[in-house]
Amino acid sequence: MPLSLTQQRIWVVDQLAGGSLASYNMAAGLDLRGDLDADLLHASLASLVARHEVLRSSFGEHDGDPVLTIADHLDVPMPLVDRGALPDTQRHQTVARYLTDAANRPFDLAAPPLVRALLLKFDTSHHVLILVLHHIVADGASVHILIDELCAQYRARRDGMPTGLPALAVQYADYAVWQRERLTPVRVREEQQFWRTYLSNAPHFLALPTTDRARRFASHDGGTVRLTLSRKAGERVQALASARGMTPFAVLSPVSSCSCTS
Repeated sequence: MPLSLTQQRIWVVDQLAGGSLASYNMAAGLDLRGDLDADLLHASLASLVARHEVLRSSFGEHDGDPVLTIADHLDVPMPLVDRGALPDTQRHQTVARYLTDAANRPFDLAAPPLVRALLLKFDTSHHVLILVLHHIVADGASVHILIDELCAQYRARRDGMPTGLPALAVQYADYAVWQRERLTPVRVREEQQFWRTYLSNAPHFLALPTTDRARRFASHDGGTVRLTLSRKAGERVQALASARGMTPFAVLSPVSSCSCTS
């Protein structure tokens, strides 16, 4: 089965980094309140992996090209870490530490699973499920779908109801095949010619002042600066986004990009 174009790009970037890149790790911490059956939750995660072929995928290499392999069955461990002895005031810091550690450990794209799970237990009515997926098998939109399906599977098991969701008519690999079939040699030449023409007068570098710092190449080092907008500023961002037919994220992206270089 072929890779999608996005998967191939991610695979190339990972190869250039020597397989030590954690920047494409997508991490989430689910705060779970109330009675929880850890075994049922693990079984629900297993059902999710069985349902979606992409979660059983790995990406090896043959003669310099990526090779997709889909396992018939794949177990994703979900170790339980009991932190019941911690005071309530330390729970947030503990979750942040485990989440950061799990997100910063690179995946080997050739060695599945490309999904990582850990269940933190603080008491019988408070758990946190940490999930990490590599971007080559998921994106922002699909993560929400996976979490919804995980919760649906767990609720069904807990309530003694049928756990089977409707079979998927299309898997992600089917989309990759469709995408490659559309990418005929003629279509490729048309796309290349379009972008060559469109970018013919584009500058090689952004005309940004760099008198205080030498121009640097891309790295994956960075940090987070939190900013709270006033209600008035937020309304102006919304109005500008609506007028230009874009999202508030697109309006604010240049600001966040500049802050990363300051």
